[in-house]
Amino acid sequence: MRTDARRRVGGLVAALLVGAAGGVLGGCFRHPSLDQPPAARIRDTKLPVPARAQAVDDLWAEALASAPDRVVAREIVKREVWHTANPQPARIRGIEILLADEQDGGSADTRRMLWLMLPIEPDDVVAARVATIAAERAWAEFDGPIARVLARHRPAVADTDRAEHKALAALFPDQPVTRTLFRIFSTPTPEGLDPQEHRRQEQARSAAWEALARLDPDGAARLEYLRADAPAGNDPLVRDVRTAATELGTIPLTVSELDWLRQLRSFDGPIAAGPSAARRRDWWQAVTAPLARLSPEQRAGLRLRDMEAVRWAAQQRPSWLGMSRQELLAEAQTRLRGRQTHVRTGGEASVASRAPDRLESFAGQMSWGDALGLLAVDEALHAPGVADALWAQALRDAKDTSTEYGGVVEAADLTDRPADRASAATAAATPAADGFAVTLFEPRPASRQGDRVFVAPSDMFALAPHALAHYHFHAQKLVNRDFAGPGEGDTQYARTHGRHNVVLTPVGPGVMNADYYTWGGRGVIRIDLGEVVSAAGAAARAGPR
Repeated sequence: MRTDARRRVGGLVAALLVGAAGGVLGGCFRHPSLDQPPAARIRDTKLPVPARAQAVDDLWAEALASAPDRVVAREIVKREVWHTANPQPARIRGIEILLADEQDGGSADTRRMLWLMLPIEPDDVVAARVATIAAERAWAEFDGPIARVLARHRPAVADTDRAEHKALAALFPDQPVTRTLFRIFSTPTPEGLDPQEHRRQEQARSAAWEALARLDPDGAARLEYLRADAPAGNDPLVRDVRTAATELGTIPLTVSELDWLRQLRSFDGPIAAGPSAARRRDWWQAVTAPLARLSPEQRAGLRLRDMEAVRWAAQQRPSWLGMSRQELLAEAQTRLRGRQTHVRTGGEASVASRAPDRLESFAGQMSWGDALGLLAVDEALHAPGVADALWAQALRDAKDTSTEYGGVVEAADLTDRPADRASAATAAATPAADGFAVTLFEPRPASRQGDRVFVAPSDMFALAPHALAHYHFHAQKLVNRDFAGPGEGDTQYARTHGRHNVVLTPVGPGVMNADYYTWGGRGVIRIDLGEVVSAAGAAARAGPR
């Protein structure tokens, strides 16, 4: 009997719980939360999502009955649509209600609200719904906001399958989506806009370029559009890209590279930090002269990151500029043969399945510029004095568990400028040694995300636009060979910033393993350059005399 009684009580409790979820029980009992005002029900996380979505209809009916006019009633519903903590169905239902209300300027008001909301909407489902609505209603002015959403990378969904891509295709069916995005980028922001509106348009232009970085990964479509379009006006952004295409034979592929190009082309006006305007102009001219002598095979696939390698080689290794891609790769293979290397085994699961970090694994996807950059970086790392400077920095990194350290590799003729670095409190320049210098930039306090993350400070980009390469350390331990090589975060850095990169990992006293990596035409390129031995490392290996 006792057991049966418990079963009956348990069944009653279960029924009550089911009734609570549904809001009613047998027509007699009602969940207390359902007696709240509609606005409270929408935000009540204890209620089922359908009940919260239904509350939006109740809110609209209540607002129409009690508000002094329809405009006020709409604002009540709009408040819940904007509230990102509300569930997707409730917010989307609010949008549907507002779209259906066409009285007293309701249509224009809803259209403006969605235009403002879309580019900053954090929920992918809500953003996709708004983009689809814009396409269904032929709201062409939503192209910029849609581009800003499309620019956000969603690795789990192909860009062409996303609602934002489909919306742009529907809004402008007579041209590829890449053409639409290029038009958004290349349309100058009108003069006389208020600061907020000006910022929105500039953000849309940058976002269009970021979306193109994935849809047009090699820049071929953008180069075609540049050649097809007659120069319109004197917009600095488009002018710089057009000049890069003409004089360098390449264009920036990502937004970070776009910012980089703007720094390289800052020839006029005051310079906040870094090389003077005159030095920037001199550098550009020193790059374009040897570029003009390269063959079509050598120019194929050049990127912004290759420009400093070309300039340096023209002065220090002119024979390299006369070599073909295959000859440069053969030179690299000769240099790397016999070096002691260390294979990364720790970290992400993907490390175990990836191709060996060997030149032969990636040679097929390397351009002439990649091969030249690899040789220049290797030359820098083995210049006398550089290994000692890097080891001293690695020791500092090992003592600091709040972050990873990193910096830039520069040619000596670009670093003998103390005034250029006067404003950089985080920069610690190492004296140039035999043609190269390495400069450490400690991450700012707010950017320190732990001992396995390097966040490059903005000074590193602003003060060293002519750097040959960026580097950072994996110095969690002074013998850390399990992490000798780039991880997934490093790969993303290479893809975002488009630089030649090196990760340096301590593998013994005074000894670091150097791994080169960059983002190539078909993905990341990773090449183990072997050990870099400081004077301290050489002494330790020699043993006591």
